[in-house]
Amino acid sequence: MIDSDPLPASHMVSIYRRQERHIKARGVPSLGFAEAVQALTDAGNLLLRLGSVTAADPPYNFQIFLSADASTVVACLGVDQEHRMTDRE
Repeated sequence: MIDSDPLPASHMVSIYRRQERHIKARGVPSLGFAEAVQALTDAGNLLLRLGSVTAADPPYNFQIFLSADASTVVACLGVDQEHRMTDRE
């Protein structure tokens, strides 16, 4: 899934910084979070589209940050979904 409306990368930085702190505090495994937040910070006001992909094996949800025309991946991060589901039980 890819959102149709691009947003400035700067609007996403605080959201994903907060999420990174939250998942670290809960011990949820993730991939590429710090690098993605840095790439969003570096992108400034560049318009980006947010996409997501859920993988079954391993059970991860990936957030993909694409250029406005969806031709370039600017950043990507993944969050373990199995740990999150177990955490809720």
